[in-house]
Amino acid sequence: MSYGGNFFGPRGDIEDALVRDGYGDDVAFLSTIITKFPRSESAGSWLVAIRRNLNQPYAISLHVANIDFAETVGNKIQFRSVGVSNRGRLIAPVASTSMYGGLRFGVGPALYFFEATAYRSSVEPAGGQYNHTRLGALIDVSLETPLHRRFFFESRLQFRLVGSVDNGPFTAQSSVGTETLNATSVNYGHVFLAIGLGGRF
Repeated sequence: MSYGGNFFGPRGDIEDALVRDGYGDDVAFLSTIITKFPRSESAGSWLVAIRRNLNQPYAISLHVANIDFAETVGNKIQFRSVGVSNRGRLIAPVASTSMYGGLRFGVGPALYFFEATAYRSSVEPAGGQYNHTRLGALIDVSLETPLHRRFFFESRLQFRLVGSVDNGPFTAQSSVGTETLNATSVNYGHVFLAIGLGGRF
């Protein structure tokens, strides 16, 4: 099992959409910027991979993972914010080959499930939700150490090729009015970098 972070993905496209629709105003007090907007938070994600070795150096494995891009938040004037959270899962069969020592390279098709949800604030109701299922690809590079031991450490780099989908429009209600984020094209392709523990049985 591996745990790590996601890089790239939809956050940049959502930040551009927030600026486009007027949610790029920083929060300031006495001409001093307190918080810059739009801003994206970070979150960790996990991956479980079950591998069966074939004739050396080949193997097949099944990868199951959660994907968490956390929240991207924009602000209009003072305290009129709207945010979008993106989360998902993947299932992927991967064919791989060992290269040098514990270095392994694999590739396979992947089925991705994504959920985008808009909200006005963490305590107010969601303002819309979009679900997407996409067939893409997964490129996996991993390194295991030590070799020939029952338990080992692993580091993993994955390129998750998903493509773009349309999210929105989102409308979130609040006590001060209605916040709207228009439809935008979002690329869910990203890089996953993680470390973890594994076992040979």
